[in-house]
Amino acid sequence: IVAGDFRLPPNCYLVSSIYYISCPERFSKKVALHLPHTAIIESEEEASHFRFYAAKCSSGPPYKFKELRGGSFTPFSESACIELNQFSYIAAGANIPPKQRYYSQVFYKLKQPCSEW
Repeated sequence: IVAGDFRLPPNCYLVSSIYYISCPERFSKKVALHLPHTAIIESEEEASHFRFYAAKCSSGPPYKFKELRGGSFTPFSESACIELNQFSYIAAGANIPPKQRYYSQVFYKLKQPCSEW
């Protein structure tokens, strides 16, 4: 998701994109969701400051994110895992300013015949 009317809890520092995940029905069993993040986590103590946050899609904007219980952030990993049986908007964050690595996506345009750059 590129942008939206998202309200995160106070002192929540995003370390991932906000993802919209939908399924037509609720799963009967929990499904493991692995979410990539940009945080540099070097110890279990640092990992304890990271959380998953979710907002219900049905509530409409502004989407108010709440902390989810569970999930795991592992030191020296670039993803985190949480088990869910329903989906919505989901993101990873920290309750302290994290050390982060930054990534960018490269966009390009192919030259089309008779088009201008």
